[in-house]
Amino acid sequence: MAASRPVVFGIYSFPSETKAKEECKRIRDKYIPDGRLTDPADDVFFRALVDEHRHREEKVGAGIEYFQVRLNGSLRARTGNYGVWIKQYGVDDLIDFGYGGVISRLANAGGARQEHARIDRALRLAIRPITDEFLSTWRESGRPLVSCLSGETMRSGDAIDVVHDVPRWGELVRGFIARFAELSAIETRRLDQSLGEIIVSDEIRSSWIQYHRDHAVLGLSTPQENAARSRELA
Repeated sequence: MAASRPVVFGIYSFPSETKAKEECKRIRDKYIPDGRLTDPADDVFFRALVDEHRHREEKVGAGIEYFQVRLNGSLRARTGNYGVWIKQYGVDDLIDFGYGGVISRLANAGGARQEHARIDRALRLAIRPITDEFLSTWRESGRPLVSCLSGETMRSGDAIDVVHDVPRWGELVRGFIARFAELSAIETRRLDQSLGEIIVSDEIRSSWIQYHRDHAVLGLSTPQENAARSRELA
């Protein structure tokens, strides 16, 4: 039964899927109707949950500006028809979060998937300076901003993602963690305010950065192309 499956994400832990969903509803109900989440603790909670979404890149876009409670579709009246929606930077329309599905997936996946997600977050954060430098250097060079996924040229003012062309991100991560006998050997620590996860060991972090430099081929794409590519791999 769902009630017997623990749900863990970020710094949060619940004994069951039911309890995790109850906490989401408790927060949601504070802002009915049509309220923007203003409590920093509530914002951090849902950001941590977004990190677990199977289509995280699509939900985050260029960054989450805030969360807002609103009616789901054309449904009316009943409290249960309200949901938590995402306001992305640079996008006028709100994006449906669908937190219930995320929690159910976490409960069904168990500890191994959550361990992989924990390490994935830490590895991404560790190489963020590399991807930021890649985009900055490309912009400064004056070369056309060409998507490696579609071949289309992007405008300099557009939102642009740095993607792992070959090998893809998942392949790169699997290749690195295969070096360790147990996932628990890669110890991480969650940062405050849901700013990500860091690798505790300097040696492992340096090893990962070198592995990334040796194997990763980076490219550019639009956020939409990147999100569609992520869906294909899900």
